[in-house]
Amino acid sequence: MLSMMPYDPADLLKLYAYGHLNRVRSSRMPEREAGRNVEVMWLLKKLTPDFKTIADLRRDNPEEGGRRSSCAAPGATQPA
Repeated sequence: MLSMMPYDPADLLKLYAYGHLNRVRSSRMPEREAGRNVEVMWLLKKLTPDFKTIADLRRDNPEEGGRRSSCAAPGATQPA
């Protein structure tokens, strides 16, 4: 039986950040982008995780999904 090598968490975090910055809400869109978008190919070093891996990352790290950007100016309020 073949076992697949797990993806480096840093690479999956890059894909997650890319999806967040581009307002991608599904797990299948980053999978598609990893196979066709040159920027994502470069970012992930030509790795192509499937949608299940991406969905598992989101499921296992729910606190990251709701986090707002910390790039706001000091004292600025975020909309409710």
